[in-house]
Amino acid sequence: MQVGSEQPDAIRIVIREREPSLAAKILRTISVALCLALLAALCIVAVPRFFGVHEFNVTSSSMSPAYPVGTLVFTAPTDPASIRPGEVVSFVMNERLDVATHRVVENDRESGHIVTKGDANANNDEPILYGNVLGVVRFSIPMVGSVADHLTNDPVGRLTGIALVGGIVILVVALEAAGSLLSRTGAQAPVASAAKVEKASRRGGR
Repeated sequence: MQVGSEQPDAIRIVIREREPSLAAKILRTISVALCLALLAALCIVAVPRFFGVHEFNVTSSSMSPAYPVGTLVFTAPTDPASIRPGEVVSFVMNERLDVATHRVVENDRESGHIVTKGDANANNDEPILYGNVLGVVRFSIPMVGSVADHLTNDPVGRLTGIALVGGIVILVVALEAAGSLLSRTGAQAPVASAAKVEKASRRGGR
């Protein structure tokens, strides 16, 4: 007599998580890029001032080609007596408090003044008292000065800047929401077909 029994197939259901769609990835990339751009802009304005560095917009071609019109120069306060010929300084040049950025050609420590000259100018400037020297230019960013000057010194420009920052924040939030929605709608793939993972048969007889 034979007695046979067969164990039912063991069934495993696999649900695979689908990768975010291409549209969701594009939206996330744009969102990250906008955040980085906004952070970089804030760093350009805020971080240097935290260390006492001031930025000035180059409005004439007197320092071309080193600093063309529209260049944003960052000037750090420096002991005037330590300034050497060849360094570029920003200074107050008249009673209207206009600021110029020129290269030092002489530092007369005995009389307490420096002599400067624009790279593109034919003649030296009038001697500048130490008290009018704002500092030495440490670095610069081309083509940013005009925009920065408009956004920080012009009332309409300040409002434009605030509106621009607010618009970027709203856009980033909207992009993140759209990306999350697209990711959720495509998060689950259809249930995979049942697969036989184990089948065992035992037969015995006496």
